[in-house]
Amino acid sequence: MSENLFDDQFMHIGNGHLIDNRFEIISNPVRRSFGIRYLTFDQQSQSKKVLLFVPGSIAADAEALGNIRDEAVSIHWLDHPYIAKLYEFHSGIRYHYFELEYVQGKNLRQKKIGSADKRLSENIVKWLSIQILEALEYAHNNNVIHRDLNPQNVVLTSDGKVKLIDFGISETLRASASLVWDTIPQTTVLYMSPEQLQGKQISIASDLYSLAATMYDLLSGKPPFLGGDVYHQIIERPALPIPQVTDELNRVLLKALSKDPLQRYGTSTEMREALETTVVKPAEIKKPEPEEPPVDGLERFKEKRIKQKSGHRFRFFSLNPTLKFMSIALVVVFLTYLISGQLAKLSKIKGAVDSVETMVAQQDSFRLKIAKAFTQQADDKFRMNYYVHPAGNNALELYRKALEVHPGDSLASKGIGRVHAMFVEQIRLAVQNGQPGAAKSIATDALKYFEGDTVFTKMANSEIAASDITLRILN
Repeated sequence: MSENLFDDQFMHIGNGHLIDNRFEIISNPVRRSFGIRYLTFDQQSQSKKVLLFVPGSIAADAEALGNIRDEAVSIHWLDHPYIAKLYEFHSGIRYHYFELEYVQGKNLRQKKIGSADKRLSENIVKWLSIQILEALEYAHNNNVIHRDLNPQNVVLTSDGKVKLIDFGISETLRASASLVWDTIPQTTVLYMSPEQLQGKQISIASDLYSLAATMYDLLSGKPPFLGGDVYHQIIERPALPIPQVTDELNRVLLKALSKDPLQRYGTSTEMREALETTVVKPAEIKKPEPEEPPVDGLERFKEKRIKQKSGHRFRFFSLNPTLKFMSIALVVVFLTYLISGQLAKLSKIKGAVDSVETMVAQQDSFRLKIAKAFTQQADDKFRMNYYVHPAGNNALELYRKALEVHPGDSLASKGIGRVHAMFVEQIRLAVQNGQPGAAKSIATDALKYFEGDTVFTKMANSEIAASDITLRILN
């Protein structure tokens, strides 16, 4: 690679330097594949922004710079909670740079290296990958391909969300640089699909390959091909399953890592749905074995069962699991002290009770965290207008999952109310536009998700004038 790739003028911009009388440099330079990145303070918006400078040797080529401008226009319109925003591409006399959203957090390579065994757990990788696939679904539906997915281009924020950075930018700069240099940085090769490495047409399937290679790296500690002739391996050698990973997840990975793009998943949605079937399976619950009646006392056994069922209003096994847990714990503690002759030290029992209560509180705290995660995902879906679709991955279902985990969760309840209000608003607009038939149709659809709801039932069954329907809604 040319020694002039990273121009000195970019490497020596000092802290406090003002770019275009607006962006104040507040960090040291960071080298990216084909550019120099600085963290800045935008005096116009009073917020932090990232500037990615295009090397002068690329910017000096009119065709290369034109390609960068065209690509920036398409990427600029992407607006998704899991994609870092490209605000603008600035092209001036002295500097040419991307103005990007600042994402605070660690990239997935840093998270992997910082973990105890230099790998991430299977469930964490699945959870992260589903978010990435949701971002890819959105981008692919808008005819934009990332083209440079790797662990360094995915940042995990402090609230547990992924952010895809450099969406389409790195590959755009690489393609533009190929007009100036004939080289590819080795770090990007490890996650490239065979067709991309060979300079063939890339597609959605290329992104899915790169995501699978990223997942492989996070799960095993290294990309699927590393060392030796990497180019040959990526193009010719099949990826091997990861020993410590479940068979079902390995099947997803190896399918996405197929050499032939047509053998991979057809869409990011298809891969996401395949991955979701493997996410956090609940432990199997064994059904209790039926009590065997004594051979010579079957009738007495039946009579005993009848008395047990009819003669007791209070049934211990119908108690709330938490109450059962506390009750059993108290009995065990009491008997332990009784047997050991330590009844005089009853104060210790209080300590044991306190520890049980602490355990219960920890359980509640854990459930609250899970519910919060579901609610945050639901909020994202709501902002994306995924109110009740697609099935299994929409705002309403995620809000309801939060309530299952943590009954009475106020944020989840409010979220469900917002979805309900969305249907009501759609009905109201249909009425205002003189479309009572459409209003009834929306109400009928709403009843699929809010079964028995009084408002929607009246709307669906109403044969009265549109104005009366409006009054019912508003009241």
